[in-house]
Amino acid sequence: MKLDDFLKEKAFSKYKNGIDRIKEDFINSGYERFLCRQTLVEWDDAKKTDIKEINAEKYVVNKNVASFIKQFSNIQDSDIAFIYPESYAPNYFMIQELVKYAKSDYIIENLIPEDETINHIVIFDCNNKEVIQLMNHLVYSAILGENFGGYKLLGEHVCYYLEFCGDDSLIYTMKVPNSLMHFQGYTTRKDNNPYVLYNTRKNIELLVGKGYFETEFELYRMLWSSFFVTFVAKKFIGLLLG
Repeated sequence: MKLDDFLKEKAFSKYKNGIDRIKEDFINSGYERFLCRQTLVEWDDAKKTDIKEINAEKYVVNKNVASFIKQFSNIQDSDIAFIYPESYAPNYFMIQELVKYAKSDYIIENLIPEDETINHIVIFDCNNKEVIQLMNHLVYSAILGENFGGYKLLGEHVCYYLEFCGDDSLIYTMKVPNSLMHFQGYTTRKDNNPYVLYNTRKNIELLVGKGYFETEFELYRMLWSSFFVTFVAKKFIGLLLG
């Protein structure tokens, strides 16, 4: 969607303030094609992405990702884990009170050395149900917008990287269960904030440009094949929600 057309929409006019700072580069870099995509375009890209994955060579975890994932091997089957960023937000300070009841709380070693984001992981025994419920509310219960918790890569939630990877022919799009998913609770779009889109695309280009991933397709496959699979297996609550 054209950025100017996007900003004319009443619901998105709030993004006009300060947009001139990134507008020219946003347009010249081709980021408009990621902005508020039409549903039919998304479905078409999902089909093409599925075909590309079927025809691709078997995914092999690179050494940076393997090293990152290894640090979560200490999480037991009886544990429930949460990831949250260090922040001045009220949620962070309330979480610090709940951390007193945790088995452990420590700072995660980030995926790449350039990343200065401070991500915490806190681990609770699964029997500590009341604290876990409250923790889940503080970390992952946003009704609108982005949740407070979840792993942040270069300052942006990993779910955005899944939305904004692509090549010249398509934007890599996960295959949804069916076309009614929107009406079954998955209502938060990830492509309607031009500032987050801009920052995430710059981060993706940095990750590929510095050789952490050979292509954006490798990054996209890593998120689905290694990153999220590991976190689901290790009982991270709500990591995918963003």
